[in-house]
Amino acid sequence: MKNQTSPFVFEVGTVLRSGLMEVRQLEGDTPVRIGPEMIAVPEGAPVSVEARLNPLGDAIMVDASLDAQLSGQCVRCLAELSPKVHLEVQEVFAADEDFIQGEDAEEAEETPLIEHDTIDLTQLFLDEAGLNLPFSPVCEGECEGDVPEPDTEDEVRDVRWAGLEKFL
Repeated sequence: MKNQTSPFVFEVGTVLRSGLMEVRQLEGDTPVRIGPEMIAVPEGAPVSVEARLNPLGDAIMVDASLDAQLSGQCVRCLAELSPKVHLEVQEVFAADEDFIQGEDAEEAEETPLIEHDTIDLTQLFLDEAGLNLPFSPVCEGECEGDVPEPDTEDEVRDVRWAGLEKFL
């Protein structure tokens, strides 16, 4: 059974049985790191997850959003970065494996299942962060690592390339 204290795990049994849409919000510490190497929501950081749960007969359509504070470093100057992040996901969770998705059901991805009247949004947010957070984050505006453009070609030369000048 899934960890019930995770802010990504929602109980949906009452929504399935009542047939009524519900909006729920959970807050807590994330059980996993969410994001790429240089910037992410660190494991144990507080997150807020809001989910709109729409019943679809034997399934639930979930529209959810995550709000949290990122922690990382600028790849240019290594300054600490801590912007806020807002991620949104949408998914259908089926009550059983026989849920019909539509015309191209054979080619579609497998629909995640509702297990023990709960859904777990962890993997959805991991995927969304991987697709939308920068792999090489930089400071906003002026960065200490920005190198000013030289006024002339002769003004700044990288000494590592000096040996190749004889070939020009």
